[in-house]
Amino acid sequence: PRNATEGDSIQINWTILNDGTGNTRQTTWSDQVWLSLNNDVIDAGDILLSTVTRNGALAPQQEYQVLQHMINLPLNTFAERAFLVVRTDANNEVYEDSFE
Repeated sequence: PRNATEGDSIQINWTILNDGTGNTRQTTWSDQVWLSLNNDVIDAGDILLSTVTRNGALAPQQEYQVLQHMINLPLNTFAERAFLVVRTDANNEVYEDSFE
């Protein structure tokens, strides 16, 4: 959602695409949802809200979606603005050739 407040439960969706030229070698990896105060790289001030495990390889140009994933926004963590950031392959498990 565009607007939410601390303590709300919200639903989010995301889509991940294998934009490479080969199948993923790894068949399991984790996506993470973070609450970020600066909408930039994940840093020490950000809060991990959720981890979702992906099972199954992806062919080139194949995608997967995570739909209606529930997130509970923590209390007393942000003053005015915060952002949700999805970090796919959060543990760097998927080989990405020269893009590692």
